[in-house]
Amino acid sequence: MATPAYGQWEILEQRVICIRIPLAVERMLLLGKERNYNVFWRSDSALLLVKAGRLSDTQNEFKRALRETMGIDSAPVSELRLKINQQLAPFKKGVSGMTNLYSPHPVALITGANVGIGRVTAIALATSGYRVVIAGRSLERTQAVLNEIQALPDSVPAIFIPLNLASLASVRECVRQFLDLNLPLHLLINNAGVAGLRGLTEDGFEMMFGVNHLGHFLLTQLLEPLLHASGQTRVITVSSRAHKRTPGWDWTDLQRPTRSWTGIREYANSKLANLLFSAELARRNQGTGLSCYSLHPGIVDTEIWRALPSWARPLLRLRGLISAQEGAQTTLHCALYAPHHESGLYYSNSTPIQPALLGQNAELASQLWAHSTHWAGL
Repeated sequence: MATPAYGQWEILEQRVICIRIPLAVERMLLLGKERNYNVFWRSDSALLLVKAGRLSDTQNEFKRALRETMGIDSAPVSELRLKINQQLAPFKKGVSGMTNLYSPHPVALITGANVGIGRVTAIALATSGYRVVIAGRSLERTQAVLNEIQALPDSVPAIFIPLNLASLASVRECVRQFLDLNLPLHLLINNAGVAGLRGLTEDGFEMMFGVNHLGHFLLTQLLEPLLHASGQTRVITVSSRAHKRTPGWDWTDLQRPTRSWTGIREYANSKLANLLFSAELARRNQGTGLSCYSLHPGIVDTEIWRALPSWARPLLRLRGLISAQEGAQTTLHCALYAPHHESGLYYSNSTPIQPALLGQNAELASQLWAHSTHWAGL
């Protein structure tokens, strides 16, 4: 299939239409209200558009058009979209108001927001005007939050996407479903986590490392091109001061079942990995519009501790638990107010603080990135 002539529409499947138009027409569209299209290719004189629909994995004609116009080989649709967004990024600033994925509201994706600080964060973001997408294990357990957001005055209904961070296949499917929403992404909050949960993930990693770090690493990597294509964006990763309890770093511990009696050591490893990942992500995105922050929310009285041994839970109360409302404040500060020049820093009580020495180890952060890339199949 050749690139369509000016004004020629090609129906590629029931809800997908492709058109090539002059840039002058694009400018008129941007000044008006006809924004319900996605820009998939741009030259000095024309655009290739897809209007009001989703792509299909089996749409060979459309893939051929992409290959001819952009040099993109046939690939799964999720990969195609990421590559397309990467190539479109330089054009975003070329025309006032141009965006390849349009939404009248900023869009936030948050993991694990059915309870605790995630729930408080999701509701606060919706109140602030965000369109919130919640990724989690159970729609049934998340429905109450979705209902709360829908009941807010002038809010945009939240969206649920299934996500099991203990499965890298589930992470990839979550990204595919998010991309199918045809939305930009301005804020990614890696909030979900487990403590005390023992065993191995579906892919053979220690459970807390796999869920708390590796699943979020893959999620962020797959969404990073879309974050770049969406302008000034942020990635927030919830770590913990528990990272200070890591006595050392043993790579072999990350690929065998939880060994410590309480699971605290493995939890500390996973939270150190969160911190190192955020710092390395910031280093790799210096000079871009993407800011990255990690944080300690406090010792929050939430369900994250439900898998700890019963005898260990009272010890947490002796250390002073805070409410979910209080625990969400640092996340919200990093999401809404933290300055761009503090990207890569670690926060507590809405203020940057120094992490433990291992958390400042740039070489370890780089090594973790390389290992995680390999383990996630990137």
